[in-house]
Amino acid sequence: MEGLDAIETGKLFGGKIIDVTTYTLDKGLKLEGREDYLYDAPCHDSLFGKADQTLRTLGGFGSVTAVPHCCSEAGTLALSRPDITDSMLHRKRDAIMDVMHGKKKAVILTNCPSCVQGLGRNLDLGIEPRHIIVELAEKLSGAGWKQSLQNRILKGIVVSF
Repeated sequence: MEGLDAIETGKLFGGKIIDVTTYTLDKGLKLEGREDYLYDAPCHDSLFGKADQTLRTLGGFGSVTAVPHCCSEAGTLALSRPDITDSMLHRKRDAIMDVMHGKKKAVILTNCPSCVQGLGRNLDLGIEPRHIIVELAEKLSGAGWKQSLQNRILKGIVVSF
């Protein structure tokens, strides 16, 4: 979002740029259910530190427990300073184990594709990293949401500018 703001895409397309989770909330979406989740706040958090509040307002989410520290994906830092990001990875692993409280499995949400990848380095801890929008899609359309979306896309019309 920061990159899109920097090149003024809001002006280009005549609107503001917001996180898709915020968009669904603004459109009045309300979900059912009370599942508990972990949450990883990305370094570039498009929910501006208000993920737990946003998810509670949407409904469908029980407790949302923040897991502190960076996932260690950290953009080019992971390439230029693997020694630092390795330390970050171990600190995140410790934080995940602390909030799991002995549970064998947990879904950890984030709103950053890179963090999904970085958190994926901890699958052995029983976490399943998911982007928030993937979780919303599954809550709204069930387990077959991805195939349904692909079928709709195949019926779409290409528009060129």
